[in-house]
Amino acid sequence: MKEAPSPDSILIIVSNHIDVLTYVAWKLSGFQLQKCRGVSHRLSSQILMVICMFWFEKLQPYLNKV
Repeated sequence: MKEAPSPDSILIIVSNHIDVLTYVAWKLSGFQLQKCRGVSHRLSSQILMVICMFWFEKLQPYLNKV
C-alpha cells in the first residue's frame, strides 16, 4: 500500500465515468476509501461551489505557506 503524500490529503474525482475512475484512482493512490470521493456530472454547479468553498476556507491558513 502506497503512503499518501500528506496524511490529511483527499482525492476528489469529477468525471462522467465516475464509478470506474474513482475506483481506479482509489486503487492506484493507496488512499483509504474514506479519503477518495467521486462526483458525477449530475452534480449541480452550486453544490460543487459549496464543496470547493468549504475546502478553500478550511485550507486558507495553509495556502499562504505554499
